[in-house]
Amino acid sequence: MDERALPGELRHQMRIVAAAGGTVREGMRVLDLGCGDGSKVRALRAQGLDAWGCDIRMYTGEAARELIEQGFVKPIPLDPYRLPFDDRRFDLILSTEVLEHVMNPSEFIAESHRVLAPGGMALHIFPGPWTPLEMHTFVPLASVHRSHPWLLLWAALGIRNSFQRGMSARDTARANFEYLRDHTTYPSCGEVLRRFRTRFSRAEFREDLFLSLAESSRARLVREAVRLMPPLVWAYRNFHNRVLVVVR
Repeated sequence: MDERALPGELRHQMRIVAAAGGTVREGMRVLDLGCGDGSKVRALRAQGLDAWGCDIRMYTGEAARELIEQGFVKPIPLDPYRLPFDDRRFDLILSTEVLEHVMNPSEFIAESHRVLAPGGMALHIFPGPWTPLEMHTFVPLASVHRSHPWLLLWAALGIRNSFQRGMSARDTARANFEYLRDHTTYPSCGEVLRRFRTRFSRAEFREDLFLSLAESSRARLVREAVRLMPPLVWAYRNFHNRVLVVVR
């Protein structure tokens, strides 16, 4: 596998996997869980990995449709919830900005465990609860402060996401309230670890690896700050990214 040929985000993730003790090799079986348009599946397959994807929502773009037609990207059935793959199918599971949408954590964790081979690893990267700007509504601190008056204030100030242009402030606040209530969850770090450790032999946060292996200048600045003041990694985990590594 030519790591340099991978897109930057995916190259970064594979380096984290290797540094955390996982296997990265040609032909390995990889699942992009919550794969979106399938771009990572396509990139990994181009480098000789046996990559597959699944998502609740099926994208309709030409590239995504091709992967769906080939069977490399599959829908996730919801009733009952089940990942559409055989037991112990994958050596590695990747997910990006997925865990904050998992409203059925017990089923999600059980299914992730089921499709992961013994000794396999999963890498989940998702936002912390105190992210200054909630990434779906664009409302400051809406991941933890999601009362209707707070959402209405920011809607009245003109804050909208791309789906809300032209909506009234009241309708925008109502839509944000319902979306945050029904489709997002930001549990504590302890709760995340407790849930995963009920099934997996190892579960730990590794923001240190995320920062040490990042290529951007901003990440290098944060890495240096964390080196000088190690407690800042807690702030990074809660105010920006969480990087969870689990091993079956």
